[in-house]
Amino acid sequence: MNGLLSNMYIAASVLTLVGCVTSGQLREDRLEMGEQCIADGYVKKTISYAKCLNRKIEKRFIEINYPYFDLADLAAVYRVYLAEKYESGELSETEVELSWAVFKTQYAAEEQKRTIDAAYARAAVARGNAALLQSWGIMLDVTQQPPTSPKRVTCNQQGPFTNCDYH
Repeated sequence: MNGLLSNMYIAASVLTLVGCVTSGQLREDRLEMGEQCIADGYVKKTISYAKCLNRKIEKRFIEINYPYFDLADLAAVYRVYLAEKYESGELSETEVELSWAVFKTQYAAEEQKRTIDAAYARAAVARGNAALLQSWGIMLDVTQQPPTSPKRVTCNQQGPFTNCDYH
């Protein structure tokens, strides 16, 4: 079996950066979680093992404030579903691994899409705030600042991000 299913159970977590926690750190955490489930008496590739791992992953996601709990819930249900199919003999280890690989790809793509969409939304808000600050800066220049020391807002856009300095 070479641990393919144990890797399948462990793999349904964050595949990108979440807050200050990197995907590499999360992978180490997931491996440790799997080892803890085994130490607690669960056998790899079983439904009970998948449920144990799900509980540990959910707790970790709460700790790091993972933003996509609907995806994490879907992964947890799918992990148990595949374990059920494997235990009942409906799926071979290879079929489970293939199903999980497809799922991980879709999970990662959705997570990346949401992260990018959120970045664009934050950039749009920043651009709006920059325009507002810039208009306030112009008003301050006209109404409150002496002509020798005007206040200015300088905004620079890099990709979807806008950074503004008030000086």
